[in-house]
Order: sequence, then C-alpha cells, then structure tokens
Amino acid sequence: MVLANAAYHMWYHNNANVLVLTAEMQPEMFDDRGYSRASAVEYSHILAGKTKLLPEEMQALDTTVKEMKTKKNQIIVKWLNNSDNVNSVAKYIEDLEKIHGFIPDVLIIDSLECLTPANGSTGKDWEDKGQIVVEFKNYAETFRNGRKIFIISTHQAKTITAEKEFKDIDITDIGRSKIVAEKADAAIYLRCREDLKRMQIKTIKARRFSKDLSWNMAY
Repeated sequence: MVLANAAYHMWYHNNANVLVLTAEMQPEMFDDRGYSRASAVEYSHILAGKTKLLPEEMQALDTTVKEMKTKKNQIIVKWLNNSDNVNSVAKYIEDLEKIHGFIPDVLIIDSLECLTPANGSTGKDWEDKGQIVVEFKNYAETFRNGRKIFIISTHQAKTITAEKEFKDIDITDIGRSKIVAEKADAAIYLRCREDLKRMQIKTIKARRFSKDLSWNMAY
C-alpha cells in the first residue's frame, strides 16, 4: 500500500514516469489504489463495485479517471516472474524505450522476493537479496549514460522490543533484512499504527544525496 501510494505521488505530483515491478498486487488493483488516492474515494468502496458507490463517489471517480488519462507521464505496472533478475528487468526497460518511448524516472520493485540473483542463488536467502541490490546498483551506474538511480529499501520488522519507542528504531532492529538496507542508498522503516489507518515511516539510513535530488514519500 505504501509503495503504491508513493508511486502515485511521484507520478501525479512530481510528473515522473514510474515503472512498478510487482508480484504483490495485480495491475488492476494498483490502478484502483491510484484512483482512490486521487479521488479521495475509499479503496474498499471501489473494490465493492460501481453499484455500491454513492453518486458523489461515482462523480469523483469519473472526473479523476478522465484527468489522469490526460497526463503525458505514465505509470506502468508489470507482473514479475520468479525467474526474473536484473538482466531481464534491464531488457524489459530497454524494450519499453525502443517500442513505446517510455523511460522510467522511478523504478519500484515489490518485492525482492520476486527476483533472483543474475548469477544464481548463493544458497542463503538474505545474502541473495543483498546480492540483488548490488546488481541493481551496478545497473544503475550504467543506466542512461550514468544517470544516477538511487536505491531506497523499505522494511517492516516483525519484532521490536516493547520498550523501544518508534523514534528510537534503527537499522539494527530490522532483522535479517539489515543486509539489504546496508547495501541500499537509503532505508525506511514502516509500521502500521494500531488503528490501521495510518502508516508510520522512519528513515533508518540515508546517505548524502546530490543537492539537485528531491523525493517525497506519500503515505
């Protein structure tokens, strides 16, 4: 949900071309998340179907869909296969540019579980994920003649000591996924509040970015 909102925010407000690679959410569901975000119609209401929507919700959705279809920048959502790796992703991006003239400004992968290391598994799950991050960083160095791609990882820790406050959480609290955070340019920790209506977000690692880079995380 957080990554879907972030993709929408960067596409709609920052006018970015966004490519989402996922095995977590079907493209149709991803579209509905975007329509919900833009129209302020509850996602659960959209899922219930048009016959369940109030007239004012239908009008808001109709206006939103028409407006979104006029934007020149795009969001493309691709369903991942377990055999995909950095090489197949690079080939897909190359084909998007050649065939459709689409060059992504933002690449979101949800999640590393969907990919395998290009040179085969190390035999250790989290070392594989760290290797995948390294491979994408190497790819980023050569993408579009060296235009830098910043890699930001997101983490949801399974266990946090009860006495530790959210503001004090750091990279040591994310368990085995720490290996991914260490290799990324930045890492953020996500935790859903007890009311399930708002996601708490904390940056647990951030390298110094170039002064001309700006990015926002919508939630």
